[in-house]
Amino acid sequence: TDFGEIYIDTTRARVEIGDAPTWAETRHREIQLPTAWSDGSIEVTLQEGSLEGLSGRYLYVIDAEGNVNEEGFPL
Repeated sequence: TDFGEIYIDTTRARVEIGDAPTWAETRHREIQLPTAWSDGSIEVTLQEGSLEGLSGRYLYVIDAEGNVNEEGFPL
């Protein structure tokens, strides 16, 4: 088994980029590393990972309880 990157955090809150316009339809997601997070703003360093470009991709925000926006924000 080969691992490219391992991500460990102390919270379920995270930002991910997915390959479909709704969370339920996504089959491929890439976690984005946050650089700042407050109640009204999140900043991340965008990483394509193995998505091969950001065109046609969608952003999802998962909160500390695991709730996610069902409709992605288009990139």
